[in-house]
Amino acid sequence: MVVRNGYNPERTIQTGIGDVSVRMPKVRDRSQNGVVFHSSLIPPYIRKTRSLEELIPLLYLKGVSTGQMQEALAALVGGEARGFSPALVSRLKAKWTKE
Repeated sequence: MVVRNGYNPERTIQTGIGDVSVRMPKVRDRSQNGVVFHSSLIPPYIRKTRSLEELIPLLYLKGVSTGQMQEALAALVGGEARGFSPALVSRLKAKWTKE
């Protein structure tokens, strides 16, 4: 028997319209079938939506420097664009160059 067992801690996901708080249900499998719940809407460990991450290369190609990326994203997203440090943009740039 599979039952819901409360919720995991609330977390925040950055989207194009701002931060969204989500609570994922915990699922407990009382049988020995090994049923595991995985949300098809919210992948595990996600912090930013894919559309927000795809915006970084576009801004870079338009000439926004790595140091100004967080400020440009804050203007687009509205509010703080956390997690977009110049070091992250540089690492992503190196990854794009390899591709």
